[in-house]
Amino acid sequence: MSYLGIGAALLIMLPPPQLRCAEPNVVAESGHEVPSDERWTAWLDSPAEGLLLVELEATDRRSDLDLCLHMAEEVRDARSHSGREQLLLMEPRGPLRVEVLGAAGAEFRLRLVNLLRPGPLQSGTAAVSLTAGRAACWLLSGDVRAPRVARLALTGGDADWRLYRADGGLLAVGERRGGERAWLPPEGDVLAVVLPRSGAPQGSLELSVGSRHRSPLREFLGALGKTPEQQQALAALAAHPDFLRIVCYLEGYPGGLPITLRAQPGLQINGVERFGAYRERVLTINPTIEPHRENVQELVDTVVHELIHAVLDLPPAPGFPFGDEVKDSLHDPRLRGYSSSSLRRGNVPPPVRAYLQRNYGPSASNPERDFSDLNAGGQRLIVKLIRDNRRRTGLGKETLVFQNERDRRARSTK
Repeated sequence: MSYLGIGAALLIMLPPPQLRCAEPNVVAESGHEVPSDERWTAWLDSPAEGLLLVELEATDRRSDLDLCLHMAEEVRDARSHSGREQLLLMEPRGPLRVEVLGAAGAEFRLRLVNLLRPGPLQSGTAAVSLTAGRAACWLLSGDVRAPRVARLALTGGDADWRLYRADGGLLAVGERRGGERAWLPPEGDVLAVVLPRSGAPQGSLELSVGSRHRSPLREFLGALGKTPEQQQALAALAAHPDFLRIVCYLEGYPGGLPITLRAQPGLQINGVERFGAYRERVLTINPTIEPHRENVQELVDTVVHELIHAVLDLPPAPGFPFGDEVKDSLHDPRLRGYSSSSLRRGNVPPPVRAYLQRNYGPSASNPERDFSDLNAGGQRLIVKLIRDNRRRTGLGKETLVFQNERDRRARSTK
């Protein structure tokens, strides 16, 4: 065997790297790259006590990477449609196998924090004073059985925050400079984690008990569910990290929620009954169209589809929830200069029509004549959300975006 062959064989046989947490509440950060088999693996020693937060971030913030933690009897994964993933483990035991899945060559950073849980904050204000590289957490007590609002206000430095249920499920995410606000359910403990981004964050964390923070968007989405199956599917959607990012982004948009929400039975556009629509900052859902009643995942599809349009239509603000791959036909630079009706019907030059066929595919409302107005990246996001929703609820069937995705893959292999 040549020296080159021996070196390659030794490289293949090298054991996965070993990761370790730093001292409690200190962020341990390391940089890595996804190998050619699109699966990066490492071992991690569990901390002796407390909680473990593992955060993954793609270096370019655009790559779609997934994070998996393998424990002795359980696998936890975070598979949102973004370059940022987080998993919080409550008092893990034993060695953990960490996997990052994504395109070969994608660079990323891992942050590990062993969080020691402090005493509960039932109401009032806690001071936030962090040195660079140190995280902090508070247990917001759920014994009060009353509406609660949590607010993070920073006067210096920059930090993200995460709100988790007692089982480690993500409730809210905030990535805006200066501060965040989030509504909390009236019962159940919530863990608030503040992670420094730059400088030494200073400020306060306030928990207001009895405060009623209306969320028109969440109320609208909750009211769309008319059957137990629809309510279950929409509740599962609301708990998905990707969807939480969209909702938190719109709820915290500068100046307040920038869109109007409508439910319009029998919605018709150009003589065709539509699943939903977004025009001039008005988002409309048709709750009575037959596919929404027959397949709850069609309703999930429509809700996400129209919210993607809303986010793309607004001037970008801090915390923008999508990577560069998510576009609609009105914001795709390859389609600039064509009217929405021309793009919808494919009344465009042959090269542009071929681009629509490759990257958009048929629309759900009128697949025989119209192209979708959401590109492959946006449709992949919907596929991920529906796939996770079906796994969690066991409800509904695939929607048209799944077939569009299969058609794209088939064309790419020819």
